[in-house]
Amino acid sequence: MEKPVPISLTTILVFLLMGLFLGALVSFFPIWAVVATLAAVAAIFIFEKYQWGILAITFFLPFQRLLTMEVGGYTLQISHFLIIVTFFSWIIYLFVRQEAKLAKTALDVPLAIFVLVNLLSMVNAINIWRSI
Repeated sequence: MEKPVPISLTTILVFLLMGLFLGALVSFFPIWAVVATLAAVAAIFIFEKYQWGILAITFFLPFQRLLTMEVGGYTLQISHFLIIVTFFSWIIYLFVRQEAKLAKTALDVPLAIFVLVNLLSMVNAINIWRSI
């Protein structure tokens, strides 16, 4: 049985920032209040145990066409939101547990070159937002 992790300053800070973001979103876009509230509740569950996020992603993946929303000319799907929240909660989980260590591999140099080439190619992109 896992020992419960005490609430840290990082956890409180993440929830405070999430609440501020949710409040700002609802004040600017009142019609999104229900969507933003559901997203915040999902984020809280996922942040508590990031494994719930992986399960939610696998559950909602077949519903690609149903749960979508147009945001700034981009189709936001629920699986995209869940992937982002799960990734950030996993990163925060690693830093809270102090297990975040970068392992040196043989792919470090090729991946660094690949990222550098991608960043340089964004200079000549026709649509910069799509390039990002």
